[in-house]
Amino acid sequence: MSGNSTPGTFDECADEVNDFVARLDKYPHDVLVYVLRAHLCGLVQALRAQGQWSAEEVEAFFEELASEARQVDRD
Repeated sequence: MSGNSTPGTFDECADEVNDFVARLDKYPHDVLVYVLRAHLCGLVQALRAQGQWSAEEVEAFFEELASEARQVDRD
């Protein structure tokens, strides 16, 4: 990979992830959720191992994620 690459935007990344997940339509949603959870866990662990996120940042991230996931209960 070239050292001259420019990081993409949040929206560009979200679009690419959405396109990729859409190609996984043969899998049930619950399977995708567990696979994505495992992948997310690995990414967060890598951020911690590289010293990019503190334990407090990880905790806050997952608290926000849990709150957002429960949002359907409040709507």
